[in-house]
Amino acid sequence: HLPQYKVSFVTTEFTSILAGLDADRFQLGANNFADNPERKEKYFFSQPIFENQFVIATPEKNNSIHTFNDLLGKSTEVNPGINFTTALEKFNQQHKDNPVKLHYTEADLLVSLQNLENGKTDFALIDKSMLEQYIQEHKLKLNVIPLSQEDSQRIGSPYSYFLIAKGKAGEQLLNDINAQIKQLSADGTLSKISEKYFNGDYAPK
Repeated sequence: HLPQYKVSFVTTEFTSILAGLDADRFQLGANNFADNPERKEKYFFSQPIFENQFVIATPEKNNSIHTFNDLLGKSTEVNPGINFTTALEKFNQQHKDNPVKLHYTEADLLVSLQNLENGKTDFALIDKSMLEQYIQEHKLKLNVIPLSQEDSQRIGSPYSYFLIAKGKAGEQLLNDINAQIKQLSADGTLSKISEKYFNGDYAPK
């Protein structure tokens, strides 16, 4: 659909995507990127490509957690700097008498989910599509608890975007990509792609 561009895909670490955009090694980054002011200063954001549904994961035997308030005094492993971690840090500021116990880690998500399954932690905040994929692939015994709209808003905008390096070429690329995203959204293709790869319709509405 964009014959004026030759596309090559490079799989790399999350942080390397941003470094690659900064060095003009990559012109476009894709990895469930959420909107935040710091990134908006450095990169163009495309039209939204994915709507996350935030959930709480708990071990199958744990039925005591349903809302953010139930997380107080409970433990979780978190990656520094991501939206879930920031939301819990802010929540703890409001509940200093009985905060959520945050164990910071750079471990792979699968390791953290296995620790949760084994009862080493009490819960994890995560995207529904990602959690269901891990449960299916690794036969994890975990509950998937949907968040209320109020609790979801604590985490922030549910949308994910492509990031594009700023500059004149980036502006043209942004316009071309956005035109395609709008078309794919309007004709239902984004929903079909989502159903195929994520077993649900996470196309932005």
